[in-house]
Amino acid sequence: MQQEADGCLQQHVKKRRVFASDVAHLH
Repeated sequence: MQQEADGCLQQHVKKRRVFASDVAHLH
C-alpha cells in the first residue's frame, strides 16, 4: 500500500517536473 502511494507520488512529481521544464522552454 505504502509503496503504491510512493510510486504515484513519484510519477506525479515527475510529471510536474516535466511540466515545469516545458514552461521554462516556452519562456
